[in-house]
Amino acid sequence: MLRARKITQDDINTFDLIIALDDKNYADLKAMGAKNLYKLGYFGFNNDDVPDPFFFDGYYGFETVYKMIDTCVQELFKEHL
Repeated sequence: MLRARKITQDDINTFDLIIALDDKNYADLKAMGAKNLYKLGYFGFNNDDVPDPFFFDGYYGFETVYKMIDTCVQELFKEHL
């Protein structure tokens, strides 16, 4: 089972690649010292933020955000695996 948790300094020091979803996440991770840091939108969406699906009307937001994440993750894998 996967559970969300806060990122730690150990994570910053351990993981080879750190991915943020938006500018605020990016700035916070950068301030923690993350070096190999990208926004997910860098991989296929002109470095756009991944929006919160609740800001859209109805189910449309979840479908839109899912497609964006799916595209970006596929591109990330092509470049980093």
